[in-house]
Amino acid sequence: MGRLPVRALTLMLASGAAQASVEAITTVREQHYPVHGQAIHEIQASMRSNTPIRKDGNPYGAVAAGNYSAVYDLRPLPGGGCAVANVQVRIDLVVTLPQLMPGARSAAVEAEWQRYYAALRAHEYEHVKNGEVSARAVQRWLSEVKTSMSCTEAKPRVGAAVQAVFTKLDERDKEMDRVTRHGATQGADLDPRVR
Repeated sequence: MGRLPVRALTLMLASGAAQASVEAITTVREQHYPVHGQAIHEIQASMRSNTPIRKDGNPYGAVAAGNYSAVYDLRPLPGGGCAVANVQVRIDLVVTLPQLMPGARSAAVEAEWQRYYAALRAHEYEHVKNGEVSARAVQRWLSEVKTSMSCTEAKPRVGAAVQAVFTKLDERDKEMDRVTRHGATQGADLDPRVR
């Protein structure tokens, strides 16, 4: 699946004591759900049954999900206007993947699983990279925001603009999943012919 949904977008005005930061903060955690089976069709059925990842009722084998947040100050400028200062953008990512549990299966099925898992994991980590790039882009963009409006007027507009930027950046992941069919064109598809 892979898309980085903006599930929790947090916009806060930091206290004046906050330190300016040059880099966005990224955390990545990987978690697994168990799958079982001796044959490819059994493994696929176990994945459909056990996956915690569902969208519109459809099961997905893996996902990289992210929560973005942006913390910043609004500072009045001498002579009028307002600037964003002390910016800190953060993205916390969780990559969820299947884990094939030990069992008796052919060498060909084991090899097919390893090939599939490597391609699936690589696809999900492309989403992670997109999230990191997005967080850095928002960090840089916010650090340069200045307006002729007062900080009181700018506050809701800056917040809405940040949310719009995060949402727009999320579109890149949707497009990647559309083009790759959620990684299938990159090898993230088990071959049921393998015995």
